[in-house]
This record gives sequence, C-alpha cells and structure tokens, in this order.
Amino acid sequence: MTQVRSLRRRVELGLIVLAVVITASAYGLAGLGTTASLPADIVGFLVMVLALLIAAHLAVRRFAPNADGLILPMAGLLNGLGYVFVVRLDPELAAPQTTWMALGIVAFIGVLVVVRRPRDLERYRYTFLFIGIGLLLVPFIPGIGFENLGARIWARVGPITFQPGEFAKIALIIFFAGYLVENRELLAVSTRRIGPLMLPDPKHLGPLLLAWGGALGIMVFQKELGSSLLLFTVFLVMVWVATERWSYLVLGFGLFAVGAYFAYSSFSHVAKRVDVWLDPWNPEYLG
Repeated sequence: MTQVRSLRRRVELGLIVLAVVITASAYGLAGLGTTASLPADIVGFLVMVLALLIAAHLAVRRFAPNADGLILPMAGLLNGLGYVFVVRLDPELAAPQTTWMALGIVAFIGVLVVVRRPRDLERYRYTFLFIGIGLLLVPFIPGIGFENLGARIWARVGPITFQPGEFAKIALIIFFAGYLVENRELLAVSTRRIGPLMLPDPKHLGPLLLAWGGALGIMVFQKELGSSLLLFTVFLVMVWVATERWSYLVLGFGLFAVGAYFAYSSFSHVAKRVDVWLDPWNPEYLG
C-alpha cells in the first residue's frame, strides 16, 4: 500500500510539471499570436502556477495520500488553459483571475483538511441539494443579482462580484453522488415500461429527476446554457457510472438533441455562437 501511495504521488508530481509546461507554452503562444513576442511576465507566470500546484500536491500528499494521481494535474491543466484564454481575450482580467486561482487552491487545501472522509458528505446530501438550488436563485434577488451579456447569473456583495452557480454546481454534484451511492442498485433495476424504455420505480428515480430538472430549469431561465449543458453531462455520466445502463445514455442524448434545438431556436446568442463555430472566418464575426 505504501508503494502504491508513493507511486501515485510521484505520477501526480510529474504530471503537474507537464501541465505547467503545457500551460506556459500556451501562454507564450498566445503572446506571440497577439504581439509577435513572448509575454514579459511568462517566467513569473510559470513560477506562480507551479507554486500553486505544488502547494496543492503537498496538501494531497499529507491529507489524502490514497487519492487518484490524475485528478489534480488534470484540474491544474484545465485551470491554466482557462487562465490563458481569459487573459488573451482581456489582459485586464489577469489580476482577478490570478486571485481566484490562488483562492481556489486555498479552498482545495481547506477541504482536504476539513473533510477527511468524503463519504461523510453523503449524510448531508439533501442539505447540499437545498444549498445548490438556493445559490442558483441568488441572481434573482433584487439588489444582489444582475444581468450581464444576456445572462442573469451574476451577484454582487459589496466589492465582490461572482457567479453563485459555480458553487451551486459543486453542491448539486455532491447531492447526486450521495443519492446515487445509496440508490444505485435500485436505479439499475427496471420495473416500469414507458414505450420502448424500461425504467426503475418512480419513487427512486423521481427525486433525482426533480432535483436535476429543477436546477436545469433555473439555469435555462437565467439563459446560462453553458452551465446547463455541463450539469446535464455530469449528471448523465454519473448515472451511467452508477448503474452501468446504456439506456440512460441513449435517453440522455435524445433529450440533449431536443434541448439543443430548443436553445438554438429560442435564444439569439446561442444561435450566433453556433453560427460562429460553423463559420469562424466570416468577416462579419471577425470585425
């Protein structure tokens, strides 16, 4: 067991270094593409990202030695590439994005210290469900929530502006995980036929669908379709992993197709994004 722990942590460290190299390379390429020169702060950026991920690695080594060695490097890579894209679009967002990166690492370490047994969260799954739904509703509170770029997903508390939905996703995923752990066997057994589909008892599937549908409905009403798609996909994958039933994937992809067509037909900004994706070199979009 000790050898397995040591191997996982060595793999994790090596992948972290690789993730930082890829992120720094992307940052350099973004600078070359914009100004034909490397960013002046590329070395500092490299040191910052590496220091943050090493701090997270040391926390995992200390508080979660049995953790999977791939998750932290993958999260670090996605975070780094996200930073590069944000800064490329608006260099003024570099400082706020760096602050959020650091706060994210601090929060990650704090969770490792406080939640020593992740399975303990299962007992509070419905609490996390209500927290998640409540956070999704925060942007509708007068004086706190506001609309920006066509989506009402923002909240402002004093000088701090944030998206409550980002925290809501975590709470909802914890609920889904806890519910699926308790009911995975019941959800894998088919007892009712609806057309060509065999589904489990509604009393077991119902609460899950109500929570998922309610969260998606709020996000669609907010016109936050990116997060809706993310939550939809995560939910679908979690159900499939828990039950190993391909019928859920088939049903899910069918619902996705219907929802995608509805979003394209109903929201102009969604249709424009699809059009840009299909024809990115159109002068109308480049200008």
